[in-house]
Amino acid sequence: MKTWYFVASLLFIYLFALTGCGASPESKGKALAERLNETFEEYLVNHKNVEIDFVNGFDSSKFSNREDAFEKYNLLIGEVNEKFQDSRNEILSEYNKIEGELIQKGYKELNIFESAYENSLNSDLEMKAMIKLNEIDYPQSVVDKVMTIVPPKPNIDKIKNDLASETLTEGFDKDRCWFSENQRWNLSKYNINNFTIDEVLRDSEKEYVIIASMRLENDRNAFDAKVKISYILPKQDNWEMEYVMSSGLSIVRTHKYDDLVNYEIKDDGWGGVNALFITNNTTVH
Repeated sequence: MKTWYFVASLLFIYLFALTGCGASPESKGKALAERLNETFEEYLVNHKNVEIDFVNGFDSSKFSNREDAFEKYNLLIGEVNEKFQDSRNEILSEYNKIEGELIQKGYKELNIFESAYENSLNSDLEMKAMIKLNEIDYPQSVVDKVMTIVPPKPNIDKIKNDLASETLTEGFDKDRCWFSENQRWNLSKYNINNFTIDEVLRDSEKEYVIIASMRLENDRNAFDAKVKISYILPKQDNWEMEYVMSSGLSIVRTHKYDDLVNYEIKDDGWGGVNALFITNNTTVH
């Protein structure tokens, strides 16, 4: 009895192997399409689960800014996308291999294989999966959670860094200005030192406006500047500088050359007309 059972088992295994090796082009095409359909379904479920888990487990205290929160979501979605693409590429690679083998046997079997594959493939499911894979916008539920994060106000280092790409005017009333109205000081050409926040004009969840003082210095000259700086918090970003406005920019006097020249206003010797006389006390001409 045991011997008969053993022989029957061997025969079953042999027939199964023989049948598998000799699977028809139709069954091969259908099997690959069904595997791909399952891959699409699994991907869509996993993609949705990432969104649900991220939203349900979201803790704003774990993030210092919104950018980090979005990056965390991107990382989780990226893992799901990568797994899906690997599985899909594996199935498509098998498809190409079988297709190459059938070409050698003739186009009849190839057409049967391709038709079975196409007829069994769920095109709607495939389209939904590919749309998700190439999705750029964040789900609204994710955006709503991330928006609960209110990043800390810009600190002095950030403000100074942002100022480096700005320019300033002289900033005084016209009758007090020494320079042309078109004169601009490019702050990237200066070191920003002694930066202090003198006054906070507005401080809310979406707006931060300050009056600040600083010294601009380079190898040629230095200026003391007072500026008004406005920051805003856009919907999906961190704090960004809205504008900077000069409230007065004054050259720092060194007094190094104060006594190098003398001047006086006196009669010019030509009929009682006063003129400015300048005397150079140095060897520089």
